[in-house]
Amino acid sequence: MEHLLPNWMRLRMLTRDRLFNAPVKLGAKISSLSQSDMSNLLRLSASCYGKEKYLLLYRNGSIEVILNKDSVSADILQSYIHGLVLSYHMGSSSSINETSNADSCLWMEKYYSMFVSKLQASGWNTGRLLVPSVDWRAHWVESLVGGKAT
Repeated sequence: MEHLLPNWMRLRMLTRDRLFNAPVKLGAKISSLSQSDMSNLLRLSASCYGKEKYLLLYRNGSIEVILNKDSVSADILQSYIHGLVLSYHMGSSSSINETSNADSCLWMEKYYSMFVSKLQASGWNTGRLLVPSVDWRAHWVESLVGGKAT
């Protein structure tokens, strides 16, 4: 049987190291963000997220996922996996820096679609999630600033 988890994840599980730096929470309430949280969110979103229907923010010891109001189950699954990858790349840091953000985005670009394909080939139904309803969603409009999607 083919392994679905990435090598770095399997190795950490075997050595019983702490796999992730921070838990991932779906559906952050955007109105509860401080001015500095919003600044960090905008800075990081311009560098990686493009047309994704979620944003990730490290706050209060966890990675919070802000979902777009148009997100569907595939977007929620992607945002959660991206949050786990980001948590791993953060290491022992207490904030998301450019390097950990870029590393997590590169992993998602390179491996996420293959990861989902392997799940589906193994019989997983990735179109339906068995998670509680995510009530808090935000609406944002994509625009081009200096040739980059924001």
